[in-house]
Amino acid sequence: MPSKKEQKQRILKRVQEWAGDSHNALAWYESERIASFGCTPSQAVEGGHYEALMAYLDAIEIGGFA
Repeated sequence: MPSKKEQKQRILKRVQEWAGDSHNALAWYESERIASFGCTPSQAVEGGHYEALMAYLDAIEIGGFA
């Protein structure tokens, strides 16, 4: 399992294209509440939910709803 820092970097890299740039990706990571998690992506990673967050991003990527 990657470290929390590596997890964060992987997520930021993955959402950067959708967010428009690295600044917006970081803003999303730190402040966007994901209803199905009840917290921000940052909080989800800190809570040990990296794999679930990546699965969520997989679903969004193929056209699922947030």
